[in-house]
Amino acid sequence: VCELSKSPNIHVISTGGELQYNLNGLAGTLTINFLDSLHLDKAFVSSAGISIERGLMTSS
Repeated sequence: VCELSKSPNIHVISTGGELQYNLNGLAGTLTINFLDSLHLDKAFVSSAGISIERGLMTSS
């Protein structure tokens, strides 16, 4: 997010949540609640894997 903020033509929205150092990312209840509140026409999402038990997963 900090790196993208240097480009004034890019609109960035961050999920918020608790910083998970082992994942190098934001996660937790705050992140899930934020994503649940969105009503989007278009989203670009990536994932390294999908699990029936755990859902979308990614690696750092």
